[in-house]
Amino acid sequence: SDFKEDIKRGKAILGMKPKGSPKMKLSVVLDWLVDNVLPGDDDWTFVLDKVASFLKVSSDVADGKPSGSQKWVGIVPYLRLIHCITDKDDAKVSFLRLLSVETRKEVQERK
Repeated sequence: SDFKEDIKRGKAILGMKPKGSPKMKLSVVLDWLVDNVLPGDDDWTFVLDKVASFLKVSSDVADGKPSGSQKWVGIVPYLRLIHCITDKDDAKVSFLRLLSVETRKEVQERK
């Protein structure tokens, strides 16, 4: 459901109608997220704010202060991070290549 919420957010940003089946298959959801680049810096701002917060909490913990732990909950923060990585063409190619695992045969043929 977090995936579908991110698609709704993406469609709103892209000016698309937010219709879609509540029972969308995960593969369809992931394809949509990969194929639709979101304009603007909202995802960058979100991730940078979270990184800054993480660094502050880490510094406070190192100084012996209570952390007031702020965790990333659910898939949405990670989806926004992935958008930051994959919305740039050169980074997208590298990211997709990273997720590709060679078969044993391909590894042996490369040697």
